[in-house]
Amino acid sequence: MKREQLSDIISNIDDRFVAEAITYDPARRSRSPERNGTMRTKRNITLALAATLLLALGIGAYAIGMGIHRQRQAEMRESFCLGNSDPPSYVEYDAPEESTRGVTLLSAVNNGEIQRVFLNVSPVTQEDLALTQNPVQVSRDGGASWEEAITAGDENTAYDAETQTLTVSYQFRVDETTSTVVLMFQVNGGPELGSIAVDITDADSCFASLPEPIVLTNPATGNTVRFLAVELRGNQAVWTLESEDADYLYGDHSSDNEADKQLWKEKSVLWINWLDEQFRATKLYFADGSSCSFNGHEFSDVDGNLVRPHVDYDRLAIDVSQVVSIEMNGQTYKIR
Repeated sequence: MKREQLSDIISNIDDRFVAEAITYDPARRSRSPERNGTMRTKRNITLALAATLLLALGIGAYAIGMGIHRQRQAEMRESFCLGNSDPPSYVEYDAPEESTRGVTLLSAVNNGEIQRVFLNVSPVTQEDLALTQNPVQVSRDGGASWEEAITAGDENTAYDAETQTLTVSYQFRVDETTSTVVLMFQVNGGPELGSIAVDITDADSCFASLPEPIVLTNPATGNTVRFLAVELRGNQAVWTLESEDADYLYGDHSSDNEADKQLWKEKSVLWINWLDEQFRATKLYFADGSSCSFNGHEFSDVDGNLVRPHVDYDRLAIDVSQVVSIEMNGQTYKIR
C-alpha cells in the first residue's frame, strides 16, 4: 500500500471512532496490511487525541497538599476510570511525596505483548515544549538510538510549570525472555536526564470461546462474518472472527487499477466503521454487577480467513478474573 492511498481511506473513517480510541502504535509489529498501513495511520491520528484526554478529567483535582508525582497518579486513576480497583495488569509505583528532578516512574500496564509505562520527567522547560509537543526521548539500547515518549496531554494538562515536570507515556514490546528493561531519557537531544530499570509487570488474560458463533453480515460485501471467541487481556480484548473477505480487505491492492483501488478503499472504510460499531455495542459484566464497554479496535492480525481485532476497553485496565459474562448482538454469554 502507498501512504497516500492509506490517507485517503483514513480521511473517510468516522471521526467518532477515531476520537474514542485510547491507545497508540508501538510500531513494532507487522503481520497484516491493516497493521502496516490503515490502522497504523489511524493510531497516529488517535495518538494526539488520546493524549489530550489522558489527564483532562482529573487535572487540578488533587493539587492541594499533594506533590506532582502522586497528583498525576491520582489524576490517571480518575481519567482511566480505575476508581479504587486494582486490576492485576496495572501497577502503580510508590512515588515520592515531594517533587523531584530526573525521571520518576508512576505506573505501568501490561497486555501480554506490550508494556506501557507512565513517567514524570524534569526539568522540561516551556521552551522545550515550544519546540515540539513530545520533547522527551527514550532509549532502550544505551543511547545508540532514541524514540519519542508521548506527552500525556497538552501543556495545560501534562505540564507543571512550577516544578518543570512533564508527564509522558512510553510503550515497548515484551517477551518471555525479558524481565527488566533499562530506559534512558533526554530532552530535545540534550544531556541524559537519567536511567530507570523497569520490571516487566504481570499480564492478565482469559480465553473464552463463544458457545455458538455470532453470525453477522459484512455490509461492505454482503458476506457472512462469524465471531468465534475473545481473549480478554488486562487492558485489551483480542477477538477472533472468521470472514471470507479477509484476503480482499487486508490484502495488497497496489497493483490494482484506479477504479478497483477506489472500490477497495470504500469497502475498507465501511468494514472498519461497521466492525467498530459492533464492538462499541458490546459489554462485559463483572461479578459485582458493574459493566465495561469497548472502544474501537486498534489493529487486526490476519491469518487466512481468521481476523483478530485488538479492541480497547473504555478504561485503561480491568480485572479479568472478575468478568462473568459478555453481551453482544442482543445475546449474553457466560464467561465463567
